[in-house]
Amino acid sequence: MVLSPIRKIEESARTIGEGNLDHHINVESNDEIGGLARSLNVMTKSLITSKDEAEAYKKHLEERVEELERFHKLTVDRELKMIDLKKKLAQKGITGNMEENKISKAKKSGDPQCCWDYWKCKNEVRKGCPAYKTDSGKECWLVATDYCPY
Repeated sequence: MVLSPIRKIEESARTIGEGNLDHHINVESNDEIGGLARSLNVMTKSLITSKDEAEAYKKHLEERVEELERFHKLTVDRELKMIDLKKKLAQKGITGNMEENKISKAKKSGDPQCCWDYWKCKNEVRKGCPAYKTDSGKECWLVATDYCPY
């Protein structure tokens, strides 16, 4: 009479321990054994809640990883475009002092101003500007979209 409910609780605990969180212990008594069975049922519900929260957090982390991978691909693609632009500049013979190249090129061509001249960027800003570094001031929207404060 005493051992039968204890064996039933032991078997249920083993089932829950194996991962079957849908298992429910039917409680028929109001004594200590019934209290133990009710406690196991409450514990099982808590495990289900914790498992659901962990799965939701895992999904959130997977979404963040996908976002970071997309951002990484974007930045790598942008860096590859910068390398390609530098190669094209080198092929056109634009080497040496970039400042002299910019001034002489603007004077000769009569083309519109470079973005750094238009916005009157200070030297500190120009030094960090990818468009300035690659002499891409007229196409800076290709190069400096995330950098340019304007």
